[in-house]
Amino acid sequence: MRDLIECLKSTGMSLAEIKDFVDMTKQGDATLESRLAVFRNQRDVVKRQIAELRRRYIKLDVVITSGASCTSSMKINIPYGSK
Repeated sequence: MRDLIECLKSTGMSLAEIKDFVDMTKQGDATLESRLAVFRNQRDVVKRQIAELRRRYIKLDVVITSGASCTSSMKINIPYGSK
């Protein structure tokens, strides 16, 4: 159960929501569908987080690529010891 709680917390689930989930598990099979709904909802949250992280990754990659080409074309040859 501890691993599951840590997993839910790492996906951004609030402590209050986790407490509600734990309380549901104590009620047994009667709450199975509700608990599955919690998992489905949290899976959707993670899916949106992954999509956002992909967009950020692409943005950073573009900046790095364009920055690398910028710096390579702007190299200036200055001899050592010049003032």
